[in-house]
Amino acid sequence: MLRTKPTGQLSISSAPFRAALIDSDRDELARSSKILQSTGQIEIAAETASYSIAFSIVERSKPQFVFISADEESLLLIEKIHHACPGVKIVAMGSREDAELVLRSFRSGADEYLIKPLQPEELASVCERLHSRASQPANEPASLGRVVAFWGGRGGCGVTTLACNIAHALSQSQPTILVDLHAGQGDLGVYLDVQPSFSLRDLSESDERFDATLIDSVTIEHESGLKLLLQPDDGHSNFFQEDSVCSLVECLRHRYAFVVLDLGRDNEIASMVAPFVNDFFLVITQDLPSVFLSVRKLQFLCEAGFDMNRLVIAVNAYTKYSSVTLSRIAKTLGKKKIVTIRDDKWKVQSAINQGVPLSKISRRGKAAKDAAALANTILRQEAIPFLKPEKANAIELKPLAEARLLQVGG
Repeated sequence: MLRTKPTGQLSISSAPFRAALIDSDRDELARSSKILQSTGQIEIAAETASYSIAFSIVERSKPQFVFISADEESLLLIEKIHHACPGVKIVAMGSREDAELVLRSFRSGADEYLIKPLQPEELASVCERLHSRASQPANEPASLGRVVAFWGGRGGCGVTTLACNIAHALSQSQPTILVDLHAGQGDLGVYLDVQPSFSLRDLSESDERFDATLIDSVTIEHESGLKLLLQPDDGHSNFFQEDSVCSLVECLRHRYAFVVLDLGRDNEIASMVAPFVNDFFLVITQDLPSVFLSVRKLQFLCEAGFDMNRLVIAVNAYTKYSSVTLSRIAKTLGKKKIVTIRDDKWKVQSAINQGVPLSKISRRGKAAKDAAALANTILRQEAIPFLKPEKANAIELKPLAEARLLQVGG
């Protein structure tokens, strides 16, 4: 089980990495040693089948990596190496996909977890990732990542679609994680064709304090490089306590350049994360129920003391021929900062059904181009421009609908 993307071969450094190998099963020890050395990039500095002398061997050989078989007895050894040798990267090796053992290995201090027998392409991914981590200056102050939230005016307005595609676009140039905070839904994995082995429920059931190691243990990596924190498939999670949500977002801000949140349409979750959000997008569609409910959303944020200058209205499936025009929406919601994602129904549905980002269906599609443009604006941290008057003549609202809309706007 490896939650990092295989890269095929080891090509990080011309000099081999020094590694210590520890496994109480002598046959497995010999097999793993042969596989590690066959890569041509790993030098076995020491190996042992005895846990009693393993720590002294690690201290004496001073390896860059320790590959250690994960079992009940070795967890204490992993913890000891982790605390005593902070510069050493620990790769736990398990003989089966045991969720509890994986989590306990990470909590003890393991940096990665692999299933035996080891695979060269998985070793490539592990070494590349850990080498990259070790290469970062330890004394360089960490900058906080940018938190981007998508919140729906009502159900079915495309919050998850936008969150997926914006996060995917951002991940192509910066470390990005997409978090499913859509309470009780648990369908974000379907949009990207991912079946999670772990979920936010595993975090909520942990008695450990949130930290990078624990969060990494339940993080999934999409083939595109986008990191994911998903809801359980059954939609049942007890994660949504305020201290848990706030601790998670705060930790992720220190780990990623962009943290993208799919909030669904839940008010409580939105109020929890609002203090951390840099770019807050309220997603609506061009219909009266959506606009009506969005007024309530804005009132809720105002009462919660949210800085409304950080909020942008995102009109999804936009068409200039709708009777609910952008200027009407701006007037009703009192917001001049509006972005649009043009209606591209068939391509959007095709992407969802295939479990791929919109850009994989058609980069030239209207919705794909608009999502990419919005991602570039976020990436460059540019201000959303004020709404420009629509050039097209909008179809007039019917008297009853117009009265209702004006009533909504106060």
